[in-house]
Amino acid sequence: MYQLTERVKQNSKSADKANQLANEAKNIASQGGDMMSGVVNSMADISAGSHEIAEIITLIESVAFQTNILALNAAIEAAHAGQHGRGFSVVAREVGILAHQSGHSALNNKRLIGNSSKSISAGANLVGRSGDNLRAIIGSVIKVTDLITEISAASQEQSKGIEDITARVGMINEVTRLNADLVDQSTQASEVLQKQIFQLNQSVARFCLPATVRPPQRINEEVAVSF
Repeated sequence: MYQLTERVKQNSKSADKANQLANEAKNIASQGGDMMSGVVNSMADISAGSHEIAEIITLIESVAFQTNILALNAAIEAAHAGQHGRGFSVVAREVGILAHQSGHSALNNKRLIGNSSKSISAGANLVGRSGDNLRAIIGSVIKVTDLITEISAASQEQSKGIEDITARVGMINEVTRLNADLVDQSTQASEVLQKQIFQLNQSVARFCLPATVRPPQRINEEVAVSF
């Protein structure tokens, strides 16, 4: 019983320790979930910013295209003006070159941002799936934590029950010991009484009694029957 009690106590301590570790894992998983949510939000902000930049570059392309057309029109008008439009023609040509370069740069930037947007979208999807997996893990950890909490509570109740049983067994053992002592005392008292009866019979046998008086052995028999 002592070994069983100690084993139950040890199991209760182990359950408490497991409950503590499970709660720590639950807190860590919750913190990881919060961090993952922050990453998902950051990826969403980056993706939104990339779309805004792409829209701005599209606007730059449109402006560059229109500027190039205006430069071509200006060059044509300068050619019609002849000698008087020569200087304006040079300016129009330079503006057209700048517009073409701006459009080309905007196109390259748009392509790069498009690739970045694809990578960001793929990363956002991966982060989203990771977040879903992490939330599932958190749910499992919470379930395990609740289960371990129940096991810990049951172990504590079992430990308390075993302690009560041990105390009751101790009381029973004490009562049994007291009963054994009483039996020993009764046996000793009976032996002493038998000796006293024997001595009394011997003393009575020394006297001559009338025939109407009972013989001494009858006294011994009646005393023996009373026990």
